[in-house]
This record gives sequence, C-alpha cells and structure tokens, in this order.
Amino acid sequence: MRKPSHLGYKLLILAACAAVVGIWALLFGFCPIRAVTGVICPSCGMSRAWLAALRLDLGAAFFYHPMFWIVPTVAALWLFDFQPLRSKRANICLLVLLGIGFAVCYFVRLTMFLHGDLII
Repeated sequence: MRKPSHLGYKLLILAACAAVVGIWALLFGFCPIRAVTGVICPSCGMSRAWLAALRLDLGAAFFYHPMFWIVPTVAALWLFDFQPLRSKRANICLLVLLGIGFAVCYFVRLTMFLHGDLII
C-alpha cells in the first residue's frame, strides 16, 4: 500500500465538508433538494442517521438511511487515494459495489417515498 498523498490537506477538506453539512443541518434542518423538487435526494436522512449512530442507536441510524456507513468508508478510501487493496481491479470492484449499493438503496427509498411508505 502506498502512502497517502497530501494527507493533511485531505483531512482539512473532510473537516470543512463535515462542518458545512453540520452547520446546514443545525441552521436549516431540511434538504434543499427536497424543498425545491418535493422528492427526496439520495442522501436524505443521512444527517439524522449519523446523529443516531453517534448515540450508538444503530437501529435508528439504519432506519433513517441504511447506507450511512458508506460516508466514512468513501472518506477513508479517498484518504488513501482509493487504493486500499493491493489489486487495481479489486479497488475498482469495491468502488463499483459501493456505488451500486447506494443506487439500489436510493431506488428502493425513492419508490417507498413515492408510494407514501417512507416519510423522511
């Protein structure tokens, strides 16, 4: 495994992104995409899922957004230049599987939302 490049800058960017999301959630508490379109976005419920996870209430975290765990996974992959595994093919497969999982989760949640079964 090779050393991460510019790790300090990447950590600073991650901290800035977390601060922006946290401030938005605290000040406004709503999803701007849902406010404009009326449809949930792929990450709707993610803030509440992380707040529940930080309280160690994993059941509630999975209820709010089943893919909440993907955020630290992708952040860790990015910190290590998307090279956590030895093989380039394995790294690509890992990213593709994460993307497919997130897309399937969004499709299921969107379908439930449009049928009135999911209220976020």
